[in-house]
Amino acid sequence: MALSHRHGSRAIKRNLANDPVRRSIRIRKAKVADATWREQLREVRWRRVVPARQDAVQSAAR
Repeated sequence: MALSHRHGSRAIKRNLANDPVRRSIRIRKAKVADATWREQLREVRWRRVVPARQDAVQSAAR
């Protein structure tokens, strides 16, 4: 990975980006990251709004 980054060869990068397997992996990773980020955001919001009922809200969400 480091080598491909060092050499800015766009043809290779484009081929990798269009590779369906790698594309699906990247999309899956992005989705997971997005989900975790949303979860963290929600938790932060809960803590800010209802610090007392945080545990109840978390157990209800699961």
